[in-house]
Amino acid sequence: MKCAGKRRGWGRKMNKNHLIGTKELTYDNAHKMKLEYFLISEDRERTRSLYGIRIRKTVDARQVETETTPALSASRDFVEQMIYKLMVNTVTPITLYEVVDDLIG
Repeated sequence: MKCAGKRRGWGRKMNKNHLIGTKELTYDNAHKMKLEYFLISEDRERTRSLYGIRIRKTVDARQVETETTPALSASRDFVEQMIYKLMVNTVTPITLYEVVDDLIG
């Protein structure tokens, strides 16, 4: 069977999560919150990889929130530097989009 002008797998992408860092906090003298910051790579067969960000929040060992940006850049270094800024400022999933918008725009 022939595909009309298209090769199998053309433009197919695969997402990979790369854990960049974690931050653990205690609040209300009892609850433990863990934030995990991931670099998301969309590896494409015929084009450059694209990178985005995912933050996962866990409270008392239960996953509570996860948020992921769409691909932000083809520069891994640019997105990693952004992740380090998010970690330093303890950005949570609920504010991820607003903070990234401020950093880019």
